[in-house]
Amino acid sequence: MRAIRLTVPAIAIACIASATPADAQGWKQVYRDNSVNVSLDTTRISRGSSGVYTLMMRWNYASPRLSEKRRQYSRLIQQVQVRCTPAPVRVKRFAMALYSGTGALVEEARPLSTGEIRMMDWERLPARSEGARVYPAVCRSLTTRSSA
Repeated sequence: MRAIRLTVPAIAIACIASATPADAQGWKQVYRDNSVNVSLDTTRISRGSSGVYTLMMRWNYASPRLSEKRRQYSRLIQQVQVRCTPAPVRVKRFAMALYSGTGALVEEARPLSTGEIRMMDWERLPARSEGARVYPAVCRSLTTRSSA
């Protein structure tokens, strides 16, 4: 019998798939405005030796959005790496699932290998963008959490 070896990204996609809209345990709100409510899954946060955090984020949108494939979604669950220091904040987004307002899976991205993630460039967050507002709040939450 052959053993099945799961890579970190494959496990991440399995975790995303299990993070259904009804799943509320472990999520902590870190940002909110009129258009979006963003939470972190506190049970799935890891900090690497270089100070990079790997975590699951949940974005609940007040009104539906369109994916690149032109499908409506109201919730985004994504796995990211966040580099909080040195400033400014940088991110790598490498796994995601989109859900409708009723909780049905709309679409999900294929998992990336550890090598693909390592080769990704750190994303610069455009000034005044949603990410530029959200990710500094994520970092404040993470650094408060790790110093507690």
